[in-house]
Amino acid sequence: MLFQKRLVIISLIILWADIWSINILLGQGFSDASSEAGITLVHNTTGINDHKMGTGAAWLDYNKDGYLDLYVTMRVGANKLFKNNGPDPITGIYNFDEVAGAFGVDDANGDGGGVSIADINNDGWDDIFLANCSGNRLFRNNGPDVNGVFSFTDIISSAFVDGTAGGNSRSPSASWGDYDNDGFLDLYVAQHYTVLGASGGTTQDFLYHNNGNETFSDISNLLVVDSLMGGGFIGGWSDYDKDGDLDIFLINDCPIAIGKPTMVWRNDGGSDPLNWNFTEVSDSIGMDDCRNGMGIGVGDYNRDGWMDIFYTNIGDCVMYSNDADGTFSDVSNQSGIDIQPAQHYSWGAAFMDYDNDGWQDIMVSIGALSLNPSPGFPYNQQPNMFFRNNGDSTFTEMATPLGLNDDRQTRSGIYGDYDNDGDLDLYVTNYEDNCVLNKNNLSNGKHWIKIHLSGTQGNQDGLGSKLKLTTSDGTIQYYETRSGSNLGGGDSPYAHFGLDTNTVITELEIKWLSGEVQVINNLSVDQLLQVVEPLAPLPIELISFSARQENDIVTLEWKTASEYNNDYFIIQRSNDGNYFTDFEKIQGRGTTTFNTDYQSFDLKPLQGDNYYRLKQLDYNGNFDYSEIRLVNFKGKNTTINVFPNPITTGNLNLKFSNTHRNTIIEIRDILGRIVFQRNVENEGNQIIEIPTNNWKNGIYLVRVFNITTDQKVKVVLNN
Repeated sequence: MLFQKRLVIISLIILWADIWSINILLGQGFSDASSEAGITLVHNTTGINDHKMGTGAAWLDYNKDGYLDLYVTMRVGANKLFKNNGPDPITGIYNFDEVAGAFGVDDANGDGGGVSIADINNDGWDDIFLANCSGNRLFRNNGPDVNGVFSFTDIISSAFVDGTAGGNSRSPSASWGDYDNDGFLDLYVAQHYTVLGASGGTTQDFLYHNNGNETFSDISNLLVVDSLMGGGFIGGWSDYDKDGDLDIFLINDCPIAIGKPTMVWRNDGGSDPLNWNFTEVSDSIGMDDCRNGMGIGVGDYNRDGWMDIFYTNIGDCVMYSNDADGTFSDVSNQSGIDIQPAQHYSWGAAFMDYDNDGWQDIMVSIGALSLNPSPGFPYNQQPNMFFRNNGDSTFTEMATPLGLNDDRQTRSGIYGDYDNDGDLDLYVTNYEDNCVLNKNNLSNGKHWIKIHLSGTQGNQDGLGSKLKLTTSDGTIQYYETRSGSNLGGGDSPYAHFGLDTNTVITELEIKWLSGEVQVINNLSVDQLLQVVEPLAPLPIELISFSARQENDIVTLEWKTASEYNNDYFIIQRSNDGNYFTDFEKIQGRGTTTFNTDYQSFDLKPLQGDNYYRLKQLDYNGNFDYSEIRLVNFKGKNTTINVFPNPITTGNLNLKFSNTHRNTIIEIRDILGRIVFQRNVENEGNQIIEIPTNNWKNGIYLVRVFNITTDQKVKVVLNN
């Protein structure tokens, strides 16, 4: 009998012993990192009695520092914006600070639903749209001021003069896509239902055209308004037929929407963006389902180059495989994803390659509608599901061994590599409960690459672009960039590819939404790659454009041989060659065939690399860019003297020489917590006095850094 038991145990071990299972047995799953990261959050719903939705979350990089920040919505009270501070200089642990109130994006009096991120005005900074109940919000990111301080402005009233506030309606989500390829992102807002017992709302979804001047026009009538009336959870964007423009997939809660099924609007183009051509084709392409649709995932699970659709439901989820001929096939059964009990409620969904093996897996967020049983809505413990892609068009459910089987009221699980270690982490939102930052502990040695796109001819985010990546073993993978899929939030803004054991990327092809095709060869792995869309030629004849340092300024000069409808130039500057800001406007000559000389001065260049370009606009508001010029501005290194040390006087003094405007002072205690942070406003030599009366005695780390200096000094406080 003992021998038989041993045989059973050995058999079980053999069945379990493939690579990914061994990793799990060794603890290579996910772990709760909420506490160590400083993101301990309970979703607040105090006094809310309507349908149990409205837990939005999205990854973004609002300050362009290379670390993913996190925005989370609340039904009651202030929303949260968690700023990623990067790795602690002592412990190496990534930690966050909550800054929503300081930036004015907490929307403390709103009833939070979904959140979506997009650069609506192509200024290089992530803006925030809140799909709320009783009033949406659009927070424009103003970027940093002269002291490096960020701020946001709510422009919902001026941007949507026809009132996208939505009245007393619940907006579960919003999503962005440029349907007319004009370079500005358009907006789909889903509205599920009118608030119980309230008036003045509508169940109609809305489609808005971005006019390019921070205003939007309601063009919902182009989609047949009756089709938009009720039960909408999310409108996802994807060029499913690969004809170069983005189509719209509307996931409806069909029984609630009185029989309105999943809908697909094929983009058939046009010449007037306010009179565009969309055709509803869900029936003809095989996707006119009437289910309790909620969230959507878009990805290429079988690596054939065509985007597939996964959407959630009460009961079984649905997988549609793109047949590459304009139609889809329901492969839910053969793929192995239709294994949910009838009363399970699934909400968000996301394609993600968690183990970097080159195959996209699926995270499914599952949670009961309510913790209180009622007729028709029984409460069951409903754990989340995670489907690992087996590489043969089938999936294996493995949430439990991965540590992702959270059985609370989960609404969405958004992926993003918050600690920049190359594997995708998950932030899980739980309705009226603790939300969780799940750190991916993978260490299987497989390689990866993250790609961040910056558009020039098209939208700044490069949304809607198609990426084709080929590795040295001949494997080809595909990715399509988007904002606002999943449900009520947003996954990482970067295109993430797992590369398995490959150490060379032989080719990366990017088809930008503008139509530009860019090919990059022989890339190294395990990096975040910034790719800028090639510039279109200027509608002027530019003879020359130069930038050079002269003493403490930069002089820019350019000459045109001819100009056509040239309204004006905007001089733009960047310190990384990707994110440009305006600093001067120069009037053009209109239409001329005479040589014209121009000159401009940057009186306050940044220390180090300064990239410059010309943005030329014609009388119709069309624009293009010049080539980029680089000036490495050389100033003197900053030096500091910290005294007294030990601190016994109640004040810590920092004496600077050659201070730059972008110098940051950061002081942390022995546990790595920030106790003081400040941007130095003045240049030159100065002394800054920092009160320490409210600090506890002990050891502190003073860090002063800018583009030329990164100095750390330990000080002892003994007041």
